[in-house]
Amino acid sequence: MAALVRETRHKARHKAGVRGVYVGPELRGMGAGRQLMEALIVHARTMSGVERLTLTVTTTQSGARALYAALGFTPYGLERGSLKLHDGPDGYADEEYLTLTL
Repeated sequence: MAALVRETRHKARHKAGVRGVYVGPELRGMGAGRQLMEALIVHARTMSGVERLTLTVTTTQSGARALYAALGFTPYGLERGSLKLHDGPDGYADEEYLTLTL
């Protein structure tokens, strides 16, 4: 599953965000994630005025990061400690910000 959410602010309507990307464990490693993202990109290109996609990915998700890079997404930022997973000093995850120009 994945969602594509267009920015609503007038000066940001040229962007759409990729949200909630998830591939079930039974489909991982079979190309389902690539097919999903390729379909999402094709759909984004049909949206009038959308020029750029953005997304975030947890830095520990090496498979997802490799897929996004292979599809042409490039990093533009990193938020350290973006997600709090549990209490304790190691309870945080970093998120990388990626963009794709359509």
